[in-house]
Amino acid sequence: GPDNPQSSVSISCTLVNSGSFEWMWKYEGSDVPVDRSEVWIADATRTSILVINELRYTDSGNYTCSAKHTTDNTYYNISTQLNLNVALTAAVNKISAHVNNDS
Repeated sequence: GPDNPQSSVSISCTLVNSGSFEWMWKYEGSDVPVDRSEVWIADATRTSILVINELRYTDSGNYTCSAKHTTDNTYYNISTQLNLNVALTAAVNKISAHVNNDS
């Protein structure tokens, strides 16, 4: 549609820690609206990918990926800023975190 600066974006969140994780995505502090048909999340063992198709300018903002280790319940948070403007070209943002838990 005319509101779309680009067709889609995917934001990848990866943890190098071993183990399996439960993933959660927040947008500006609230749950990502997965009830929108254009928004979906693909979870793997150590990676979660948030995909937004048919982007709107209102999708700009701060996205936070949270991972909870399923064994010891340790939480990890990774944030990224998604900026949309008229001149935006196709982009894929990849965020990786190497977290050492010394406990």
